[in-house]
Amino acid sequence: MAEAAKALGNKALQAKQYDEAVAHYTQAIELDPQQHTYYSNRAAALTSKGDYSAALSDAEKCISLKPEWPKGYSRKGAALHAMKRYEEAKTAYEAGLTVAPQDGALRQGLADVTKLVQNPFAKAFGQDLIPRIAQHPTLRHKLGDATFMTKLRILQSNPQQAMSTMFSDPDMQAVISLALGLDIHMPKEGEDEEPSPMEEAAPAPAPAPPPAVRTPEEQKELDAKEAAREWKAKGNALYKEKKFDQALEMYDKAIETDPSDVTYLNNKLAAYFEQKLYDKVIEEGEKAIAVGREHRADFEVLAKIYVRMGKAAAKTDKQRALEFYRSAQVEHFTKDTERTIKLMELEMRKAKALAYVDPEKAIEAKEKGNVAFRGGDFPTAIREYEEAVKRDPKNPSYYNNLAAALSKIGDFQGAKQNCDKALEIDPNYVKAICKRADIEFLMKEYHKALESYKKGLSIEPDNAACKQGLQKVTVAINQGGADQERTQHAMADPEIQAILQDPVIRTIISQMSTDPTSANKALADPLIRAKIEKLIASGILQVK
Repeated sequence: MAEAAKALGNKALQAKQYDEAVAHYTQAIELDPQQHTYYSNRAAALTSKGDYSAALSDAEKCISLKPEWPKGYSRKGAALHAMKRYEEAKTAYEAGLTVAPQDGALRQGLADVTKLVQNPFAKAFGQDLIPRIAQHPTLRHKLGDATFMTKLRILQSNPQQAMSTMFSDPDMQAVISLALGLDIHMPKEGEDEEPSPMEEAAPAPAPAPPPAVRTPEEQKELDAKEAAREWKAKGNALYKEKKFDQALEMYDKAIETDPSDVTYLNNKLAAYFEQKLYDKVIEEGEKAIAVGREHRADFEVLAKIYVRMGKAAAKTDKQRALEFYRSAQVEHFTKDTERTIKLMELEMRKAKALAYVDPEKAIEAKEKGNVAFRGGDFPTAIREYEEAVKRDPKNPSYYNNLAAALSKIGDFQGAKQNCDKALEIDPNYVKAICKRADIEFLMKEYHKALESYKKGLSIEPDNAACKQGLQKVTVAINQGGADQERTQHAMADPEIQAILQDPVIRTIISQMSTDPTSANKALADPLIRAKIEKLIASGILQVK
């Protein structure tokens, strides 16, 4: 049960439902408080939802339970990193590396936090800068500008060096102001640099730094990126003309010119997909993911690559396709991909069920079930009848047999559901109608049982089981008497509730004790009489 709770937590975490994930991991911990992995998983969920203090506590608990397990140290380092306690995070990663010197996550974590310790600008210009820009009223529209994005990447890669060369660029000046939380202002073109008369008393603004010239290396990088975009544009034009081989050549030139931009690799995957080279899509997609991670590509771009790999894998291996789609959701959750996953899971379940169908094996399972049923071994009978249903889901008799076995162990709701399934296949299957009536009788739903027995007799007037059942339920109704269980079942029935809310029926019920003559006249109406009889059969209305 603990592992089942953990699995539900993992699923919720992948879907970025962090509160739900925490709840499942907490349940797993309550069931097995000595299992270190549950604390590690909950720490991951808590970190993702921003509860870093609780995540740190879980990480430390994980380490105390299993000090030789490296992931506990990774969780601790990540929580401390998020809390901006960089020196402590560095110590946590280093402690983990003494246990597992080659652990990739620990080494990467240590490298990241070491940069922050050594370079205070690294955090300000880190991965959360783009989301902050996306919320800025005057900068967010710039995210679609390729030149702006190129400058931004250069700024992020080496802030200290790039700031000195980009300070004269108004856009980059605004980005630097946003990143550092400063109010840096430089006059725009045409703006009066002298204070107005109303501002004479204010101190003069500091002179703007002189515009800097790009270094040869920076200019070379900008030129390369511009050239790569031109190759991509040519490739896209050929792609639209369905000249995929020529398009691939252009994309390769773009990659050769700027190997750090993974979008060109994604363009190649699209061309391979159109050529139906699905294995090639997956093979090159794996390489593209590696390049993207190396150059810290946006999560959304990585998700698109995984989705394209999923579409390719779906042609031959749906299970593998699901894995790619789920990886995409971990990188960047979208409703479209989630819908694709749900539909694929449904299709796979249907295909699996269809492949399992075998009427001959269904008969074998039914016979085994019958033997067990006659011997009073109802759990075995249920298992065999369920197997018969799976092997031949269009045969109503198997559902009816299963209903009979379920009623023997007191699972009346399950029994009724299987009767209903049998009747969905064959609405005139009297055995299932009679079995449902028997179950309704056992549940003291006499008004329903009465209707079911009558319905069975309308199809087969001489059916002995329905005749006996009708006589049995009629006697039970006529005996009357207060029965709390029977009344509760009746009051839960929407049809009974609707009858009781009918003002005409309520008036007649009142008249039955105060004005019997008027009540009897009303009962001459067959519809009204049927409703009153249903209340009597249900036990709601007691008649002496």
